[in-house]
Amino acid sequence: MWEKLGLILDPEINRNRKLTAALMPVPEIRNVEDGIIRIYYCPRDNMNRSEMHWFEIKISNPYQIIDHSETALLKHGVIGAFDDSGITLGNIVQHNNEKRVYYCP
Repeated sequence: MWEKLGLILDPEINRNRKLTAALMPVPEIRNVEDGIIRIYYCPRDNMNRSEMHWFEIKISNPYQIIDHSETALLKHGVIGAFDDSGITLGNIVQHNNEKRVYYCP
């Protein structure tokens, strides 16, 4: 059964980078024994373009952020590119010891 936890990521974590929102969260179990989960998400910049970031929590205390990205893992494309208006995270999959990100503009 699902249990709604409410707000986990405080928007203040991105305030100094002028980012808002936390679109399309995608979880990844990083360490089963310690219960560490990395959550990838897409905040928006001041021009409303989304990019990909992450933060980590322990499932035993999901309201405490234990680590987070300082910079974007994946940013919008250059002007004229198919993703110049931002990216929206779809999924992250493991393939032959590497992670692959599927996203759409």
